[in-house]
Amino acid sequence: MAHGFTHVLVGGAAAALVWQATGPPGGEPTANWLAEPQGWTVLAGASAVALASHLLLDLMPHYDYLFASWQEVLLSLLALAACFFLPPAPASWVVLLGGFWGVVPDLEHGPYWRGWMRRRFFPTHSGWLPHRKCGPPASLLSQALLNALALLIIGGV
Repeated sequence: MAHGFTHVLVGGAAAALVWQATGPPGGEPTANWLAEPQGWTVLAGASAVALASHLLLDLMPHYDYLFASWQEVLLSLLALAACFFLPPAPASWVVLLGGFWGVVPDLEHGPYWRGWMRRRFFPTHSGWLPHRKCGPPASLLSQALLNALALLIIGGV
């Protein structure tokens, strides 16, 4: 799925699913859950799953829409806000971090397009794995459905 906001929402949803599967460290959610022994494990697992979601989305056939960069940044920031404000605390921090890790591989595009980097490193950006394509109508529908599902998951944590 082509857009940063889709990567943010799906990364956030992936992190939310990790949070749901593991439960809050210590059983009951507390404001200082990160102080619990497995708190960092939950955080690392949610981050890894969110990062993997970027790869999976890039492997799915999609169309890369060319938004002006300010529009893409604004939509991605709105998606990050949704990741933080939709789930209840303390899950909101895990979901926000998942949204960040879901989009972080796309940060290499800017320096590459500006000539500051000679090559990209993320597997679907470098050509090591296929960055699959399809037409705009199918891509728009699949991204809209995926975004809606991700929002439902994030809101239901």
